[in-house]
Amino acid sequence: MPLLPSELQGRSRRPTRGAGGGAGRQSRKDTRRVVRLVLANLALVALLYWMLFARGGSTSASSRAPARHRYSNGWMSRKEMLDMQRPPGAMDLAESAWNTAQEDIRAMRESLRHAGQNLHQVRKARHLGDDDDDEGAWDSQGNPRVRGARAGKRGARREGSGASSLGEVTEPWLVVGVPTAPRAGDADYLTETLETLLDELPDDARHPLFRRVLVVVMNAKPGRHEVFDRVRARFGSSGSSGSSGSSDDEFAAKAKTYVRFMDSPGTYGDPTPNKPDPDDLDNPGNIPGHAVRQQTADLATLIDAAAAESGPGASAPYFMFMEDDFRTCAGTMKALTYLVEKADAVYPQWLGVRFSYGMNGVVMRRKDLPPFAEYLATHVSRQPPDILWREWVEGRREDVRSHTLGRKVLVYKWNLMEHVGEVSTFAVRPNRPKWPRCYDQMKEVWSLSTAEKFDGLRCDDVDVSPCVKRLRVNMEDWRGATPSFPWTRQ
Repeated sequence: MPLLPSELQGRSRRPTRGAGGGAGRQSRKDTRRVVRLVLANLALVALLYWMLFARGGSTSASSRAPARHRYSNGWMSRKEMLDMQRPPGAMDLAESAWNTAQEDIRAMRESLRHAGQNLHQVRKARHLGDDDDDEGAWDSQGNPRVRGARAGKRGARREGSGASSLGEVTEPWLVVGVPTAPRAGDADYLTETLETLLDELPDDARHPLFRRVLVVVMNAKPGRHEVFDRVRARFGSSGSSGSSGSSDDEFAAKAKTYVRFMDSPGTYGDPTPNKPDPDDLDNPGNIPGHAVRQQTADLATLIDAAAAESGPGASAPYFMFMEDDFRTCAGTMKALTYLVEKADAVYPQWLGVRFSYGMNGVVMRRKDLPPFAEYLATHVSRQPPDILWREWVEGRREDVRSHTLGRKVLVYKWNLMEHVGEVSTFAVRPNRPKWPRCYDQMKEVWSLSTAEKFDGLRCDDVDVSPCVKRLRVNMEDWRGATPSFPWTRQ
């Protein structure tokens, strides 16, 4: 069964059994009863209007004939209508009916608001994927609040509740690699990038991802990146020296468990530092300039450090690329565990799993990291890192096919990370279309090649592509199964 964005945000698209199903059926009955009552009252108002104005003050033919003679166009003015003789108490009756109808409408709105809140409580009580961060997810009109409420809670938790340390990640399931470099004016996107990611990581020891995710933030410009230094001082992870975050900052408490800060060891560098930079506004061959070449070298360095046998994520089977100016959408980690589990079950030889754009939102197996890092380092001067990744995915080059062996990248239907940066690490950027936002469809991402877009033409009834049997990727097999994930429980 496809996992939809509404479910990632803590709202189910189908009623639950037991308490949840009963609440849903009762809510529908109440809604129908209120609608019937409103319609009956409106019909009564219409009938009174006809009795007062269509018939006039008398029902006899002699009293109606002069009216037709006086009003040749068939319409009365407002003054004439008000001056007509009315039966005693008719206006009071009409006003009472109108007020009753308004009260019924308000009651219906209140019923819908309570239905939404009750469903939220039922889902939370049955552990259907909601957590404490979903409190207040419904506004006063019964509408869902996601982005604003989540951002407000992040701000409140910065000031803190005195959260204690959660311990250390000892056996990571996933390593998230975040290379970061300074921007003009010391623009800070790294803080929001880490806060929204930490928002998705659990502080409950019963959660399957508790202390199973390790975030490695690598400073590409040691000694020249003030934002990195400030963030490291605030979060103060246990893996960084001379750092101590505030005990009243919940994000800092989480970071001590999940985040490691490091300076780039400079394993790889730009092999052609004196090569002239191309014109970024007229560069059809995508020839990389010095800054892009260094970005590719930094990415290879980060992968090499993450995949090293003595590195912090040596035992992690999966690695995820993340850029330092992307916001993590609500429900991303829930979807990620679902995607990896689904990929392993349906297409065990997968090359990667993509759920966002750029060198971001891509998961690889640890065993595939060393050959990809070597490929990046070998072709630093030829193409930018995202183009090199595209070549890796498409497998048209012989030196790529020898490693990838024709394996495919699986693409999720919905985008789960959104770009927030306005200030680039590069001096010149051409005008481009707007970047996709949270839960936009991956089939519409303009910057991705066909091999990395969701195949909406053939796979629209599932949530991962490719899905055609001739490619040995049959996602329909998964729909008949019963995944043991909280948000798919019936």
